[in-house]
Amino acid sequence: MKSVSVFIIILWLVFGVISSGTAGNTAVQRVTFRVLPINEISVKGNPQELIVRVAPSDSQPKEIMDMNTTYAITTNGKKKITGKIDTPMPTGTALKINLGAPKGSIAAGDVPLTTNDADLVLGINKVAAPNLKITYKFSALYQGGEVSGSRAVVLTLVDGN
Repeated sequence: MKSVSVFIIILWLVFGVISSGTAGNTAVQRVTFRVLPINEISVKGNPQELIVRVAPSDSQPKEIMDMNTTYAITTNGKKKITGKIDTPMPTGTALKINLGAPKGSIAAGDVPLTTNDADLVLGINKVAAPNLKITYKFSALYQGGEVSGSRAVVLTLVDGN
């Protein structure tokens, strides 16, 4: 009988110790979390064909404008938008872009597009903005002669102020 009592006491101690470590009136868990970066830019619509008629008497470049496209941006970081074209413009022509800026950021205005990245919008900070205007301006000089073509415009959201 004494050995049965000792055995019961040992069982009570073992199970009592085990259960006291996992149950009670307080429980603690560690929750791990993180917010993933989101950096998205998209365009909507297509600009019309930009046609300029330049006469020999025209000494200044003739310019035509298109405002038929928009862009949207979503980011939870500090960003800027850069832009470039895939191949150089023909001699005597220029293509400029002007992006409307999301609230709190700064648009660079009419920026000539080249094959090098140029800053278009600065100071973007944690924003989700749809339907921001894109304005294209195409100009040509008489001396450039008759040309036609198209260029891919690349807009990129990058780290920056």
